[in-house]
Amino acid sequence: LEPGLSELDLWGAVKSKVELQAGCRVPVLVDCVAGARTGDVGGPPAGYTLKAGDPVMLDFVPRLDNYWGDNCAVWFVGEPAPELKKIYDIARSALQAGTEAIRPGVKARDLDALLRNIVVSAGYEPYPHHSGHGMGASYHEEPRIVPYNEMRLEAGMVLALEPGIYLPGVGGVRLENAFLVTPDGCEVLTTHPSGT
Repeated sequence: LEPGLSELDLWGAVKSKVELQAGCRVPVLVDCVAGARTGDVGGPPAGYTLKAGDPVMLDFVPRLDNYWGDNCAVWFVGEPAPELKKIYDIARSALQAGTEAIRPGVKARDLDALLRNIVVSAGYEPYPHHSGHGMGASYHEEPRIVPYNEMRLEAGMVLALEPGIYLPGVGGVRLENAFLVTPDGCEVLTTHPSGT
């Protein structure tokens, strides 16, 4: 990431690298936005040109061998503004708390409440999307990590958690990992380097 690169340039490089490693075309759903556009929750890449301090959000949802993956991260072009660093740390704390809470028997709605409460307790509006979802042969499937879902997690489920904080006109952060629910907790299936 460096000033002068456009969102479209970045997306072209990422998509090309993925397909070269996979050895085939890879269908992908994507949010790839930078700067203040990250405060609008997401969107397709456009001509916006990266500037120093910008957040860059890539929510990457590929399908390979008929199964879906999902991972979202935010990186910064150099040093972020203090408010952006603060919301990044809060979102990371929420994701970590969610990771530690995943285990069989936990209700989807309780996991959702845990993540949202961390964001709200820090003084920010709750994010306008789910806290996560199951994944597999469908893009989003049960368990849906939403306030009304009574479903309990079971060993063998694969799910993603994705808390976020969005400041319209300023920028936003969404951090996501995928997990396999195990008999005594979870296995983290995705990793990404720290954005700060």
